[in-house]
Amino acid sequence: LSEVTEGKSNPFIYYTCNGKREKKDVQLIIYHVPQQPELAEVPPLATGQPWELLCAVAGAAPLRNLTVRLRRGRHVLSTRSFEGDGQEGPREVRVTQRVTPGAQDDG
Repeated sequence: LSEVTEGKSNPFIYYTCNGKREKKDVQLIIYHVPQQPELAEVPPLATGQPWELLCAVAGAAPLRNLTVRLRRGRHVLSTRSFEGDGQEGPREVRVTQRVTPGAQDDG
């Protein structure tokens, strides 16, 4: 296959089995690699001041196979999957996570 761009293409194949020509539908999933995730700018925050982090990921498809993890060092703050999303084409998703910086977060 070449130049297949539609997420809902319904290709089929022909094959021969025991001398009989058969036709079989094939499920085709077109993946789009996401663009570089973008974390919204975080202003200087005082210790204990809550903030809503925002991460945007554009261009991924199908979204049902996308998982976004927000981390602070090795600690996972949030994991968001889009398994129930039925849209096939690429689009942007946004993930938010409320954080409250502590003294250990200086810098």
